[in-house]
Amino acid sequence: MPFRQEIIDVVLSELAKSSTNTVGTDRNKKVGKLWTTYSKSDIEDTLATLDNRQYEVRYYRSFEMDTKYGFGVRRR
Repeated sequence: MPFRQEIIDVVLSELAKSSTNTVGTDRNKKVGKLWTTYSKSDIEDTLATLDNRQYEVRYYRSFEMDTKYGFGVRRR
């Protein structure tokens, strides 16, 4: 699966604006749009390139809707 620079650009840009050092598909429209634009494997492969000493990436499933998945990134 290809690395997508656009995913990194959006996530890091939105993290820089976040007062909580956290962005996620449920809280941020631009990050949420990534989930509908790119495949899950593209997102996972791209976010795997982030330095895990600086960023924590989590994937989750919404409890309200079993089919709704998402992700969050937190700056450590």
